[in-house]
Amino acid sequence: MNQPVINRTRKSLDEPTLDVPLVTPEQEEAAAMKKRADERLVKAKTAASEAAGVAAALKKVAEDYAVQKKQADEDVARARKAVDEAVAVKQKADNDALRVMEDSAASEKQFLKNAFAHFDGNNSGKLVAKDIKAVLQELKLPAEAGDVDDLMQVLDIGKDDFVKQSTWINHMPDDILQPLRQHRLADQWAGN
Repeated sequence: MNQPVINRTRKSLDEPTLDVPLVTPEQEEAAAMKKRADERLVKAKTAASEAAGVAAALKKVAEDYAVQKKQADEDVARARKAVDEAVAVKQKADNDALRVMEDSAASEKQFLKNAFAHFDGNNSGKLVAKDIKAVLQELKLPAEAGDVDDLMQVLDIGKDDFVKQSTWINHMPDDILQPLRQHRLADQWAGN
């Protein structure tokens, strides 16, 4: 009979085993089970090794993207700050422009008020057709009856045959306003 032999070489974590010939069905079944278990162990170790490699790669990618995300977040914060600053600058510029427009409108009204006073020789607070004719003549514009009637229709909002100062200021047509600005007294009317 064969004597059992102790195998003194070690395979990874295996315990030393006896080399016993396979003679019984139980031995063969146990040997097959061990072989299948060994194969599963090798596959599991390979999968674990591959998973560890992938995990290490993913960890590196995650660290790289974490740095990129931090930089992107900082860029977003800087861009948001720049937008906020630009909004504030635009708002200030808009407010300044509104003030300029309001000042210009106020200056324009004062200019027209002063011009009206010039043409309202009797300080009645209204201009009649003969006054409008004098305005057109002084501005060196056509001053025939039809021209006077046309301007009266534009400026006589109340249809009461005279032009009030408020109507003169708020409804002055550009084709009359431009010559008023060229008038010899325009600087005086503007307060310059």
